[in-house]
Amino acid sequence: MGGEADVLEASNNLLKIASDIDIEKTGKPAFLMVITKNKVAYRMDNGVYVVPLACLKN
Repeated sequence: MGGEADVLEASNNLLKIASDIDIEKTGKPAFLMVITKNKVAYRMDNGVYVVPLACLKN
């Protein structure tokens, strides 16, 4: 993943999955994140974080 369209599609899919979670049983997710091959991390307007894989080392 890495293109803007891919990131947007992935974030929309995450939001759909999150809306299906039974909050009463499992609680609300702490955050939603799309991992990319890009070099910049940011938070989208919809609240989903976009984070490069390289940021997750160590």
